[in-house]
Amino acid sequence: MVELLYKYFILHKSLAIPGIGFFTMNQQPAQLDFVHKVVLPPVPQINFLPGCEQVDESIVDFVADETRSSREKSSQIISRFFDTLRNNLYSNKQVQLPFFGLLEVGADGPTFQPAASMVSYFAPAHAERIVREDAEHHILVGDAVRTNTQMQQHFHEGSRRNTTDRWWIYALIIAIVAIAAIAFYYWRMQSMQQA
Repeated sequence: MVELLYKYFILHKSLAIPGIGFFTMNQQPAQLDFVHKVVLPPVPQINFLPGCEQVDESIVDFVADETRSSREKSSQIISRFFDTLRNNLYSNKQVQLPFFGLLEVGADGPTFQPAASMVSYFAPAHAERIVREDAEHHILVGDAVRTNTQMQQHFHEGSRRNTTDRWWIYALIIAIVAIAAIAFYYWRMQSMQQA
């Protein structure tokens, strides 16, 4: 019966067990490990919320379809299984659910410790940065789409223009200082002759 419930859980991402709680499955997204240059695959996680009072009718339909039995018979089988599970949990204070993890009962009610790890269907992928000098790709710059070649030319021209096109500013500053020095010299000489 646990295998059928696990199959239902995998397909529907949730499972309600009356008197115990509600299991849900969330997908932890893939993660990038920069240090080891690895992309870790997405991993499913089982979460548990205590407190559930009724059987979900879709479980009954699922078990009836899987066992090829009537809906009433499936409902009885599920009810007996959940009653047995609940009684074992409250009498033994803990129950190991295969594929799920460990259910325990404490002062605060049922708690859940998921199995060490669920099956990951994908292996970690090696991720190393590859720079292709000759490859051309499109880049969105503001609202315009440009290629990486156009952007390299733009920045190359801009940097060259900034360093080589400003020589005349320095020449102009030196010329102004020189003219001011000559004007000051003649003004000073003229002032001395009049005195």
